[in-house]
Amino acid sequence: VQFGEGHAGFTDRLICELLYVTGMRRAELMQLKENDIEWGLRQLRILGKGNKERLMPVSEAILDTLRDYIKAKRELTGHETCHLLTLESGKPLYANYVYRVVKTYMNNSTTLAKKSPHVLRHSFATHLLN
Repeated sequence: VQFGEGHAGFTDRLICELLYVTGMRRAELMQLKENDIEWGLRQLRILGKGNKERLMPVSEAILDTLRDYIKAKRELTGHETCHLLTLESGKPLYANYVYRVVKTYMNNSTTLAKKSPHVLRHSFATHLLN
């Protein structure tokens, strides 16, 4: 899959990667904060349904991508933002944006009828079983 250029393309790539490699829900992705990254432990702190917190291990490659993203985001906005993933304006992502991104990129890579963030959650679970 070829992602777009600039901040929007970088954000789109991270949306798809994080949903797939962590199995998190769309709402969990949208509320991720920069301080939810446990750099030394190589994990993400995810706040789920019912305010249940879980720790998700991630690869060094994902952490490197997150470092690059945060640096680029700060250069673009000129300041720190609370939310990890943002629009070019620095505002947090919204539900339809995440859905549209996933659907657009899944259209280019799968023949599945349903294309949504939740499908990536199921793909994550299937990948764990294989």
